Amino acid sequence: MANLGLLLALKQEQKKDDSYWGIHAPSYVRQDSKNHNSWSINRDRKGVQTMNAKSFRYALPVCLLVAILSLPATVGLTQQGQTGPTGDLSVVGEVSVNGTSALSGATVFSDSTITTARGSSAVVSLGKLGRLDVFPETTVILRFTRSSIAVEMVGDGGRIRLVARVDASVATDDGLITTTPDKKTDFIVDTDCGNTFVAVKKGELELRGAERVVELSTREQDTIGPDNPGCTPSDSDDDEDR
Repeated sequence: MANLGLLLALKQEQKKDDSYWGIHAPSYVRQDSKNHNSWSINRDRKGVQTMNAKSFRYALPVCLLVAILSLPATVGLTQQGQTGPTGDLSVVGEVSVNGTSALSGATVFSDSTITTARGSSAVVSLGKLGRLDVFPETTVILRFTRSSIAVEMVGDGGRIRLVARVDASVATDDGLITTTPDKKTDFIVDTDCGNTFVAVKKGELELRGAERVVELSTREQDTIGPDNPGCTPSDSDDDEDR
């Protein structure tokens, strides 16, 4: 008998729950139609459930819209069949990757074109490979593998800083900068004055132009190519003067 009583009590609780969610609405109305107060309270409960469902239906499209709007910041950087290492992007201001506006946190793949607007900058962190800083009004093509980094500076003028823990090179209109293998190198390349200015903060590299080849080491600097009269590049990594 005790078990039967427990079973009946559980059945009553199930009916209450079913009535709350509107599962047995017709019988529920007949049972409570004589008690106006009970009907009003339960009707309010059904109203709350209806409101929750409506709120969910309105919230879901909004969430989907936010997700869709955020896609260009990352999906636009993806390349078909891409394998190998990737970079993490941090931006200040207006930066584009492969022609698509990019936000901090986006993934950068090899063979990407990075462009910074006036007053804007970007940093591509390549993990154990190193890091590339792209200063304002600069366009570069960045290529990298598990054992090398290659940067090509394009357009009229630009400024970068490359910290490399693997073999690295930077190509400009005036020549090619290559690092010493198996040594960490930190250097700045500036083409704003029409020529190619290189300042070595740490390490050793070779600056090769059409007419001469220069070996540079820590705290040394030099240029290749014709410069613009009155223009003096700086070896500082501060971009406030741009």
